[in-house]
Amino acid sequence: MITASNALLILLMTFLASFAALQLKLASSEVRFLRLLVNPHFIVGVFLYIFCSLMNIYLLKSIAYGVLLPTSSITYAWTLVLSVCLLKEHLSFGKIFGVCLIILGCVLINLPPSIISW
Repeated sequence: MITASNALLILLMTFLASFAALQLKLASSEVRFLRLLVNPHFIVGVFLYIFCSLMNIYLLKSIAYGVLLPTSSITYAWTLVLSVCLLKEHLSFGKIFGVCLIILGCVLINLPPSIISW
């Protein structure tokens, strides 16, 4: 079972991973490889991905892999929010429905086994 502090760490990790992807998207306009390597968005994105990987390793010490990895899919929900708010991307019913299914899956995976047993 996930503790409250681990749940907050998961939320932070998934948000930062989504923000890292946003930074790499912003850096993607660079055409030349060497200029990309010194692009501030690229540097921040790579740093955040490394930091999120370290957070993931830390969380794996106390959370089962079969629970943490699927729960990390909350990154897709953060990505949808960031893409709509910061990149002004279109929000469709399909995107909303898909994110709702992801969140529902995360809730079901994290329920105690005594609640759902076959």
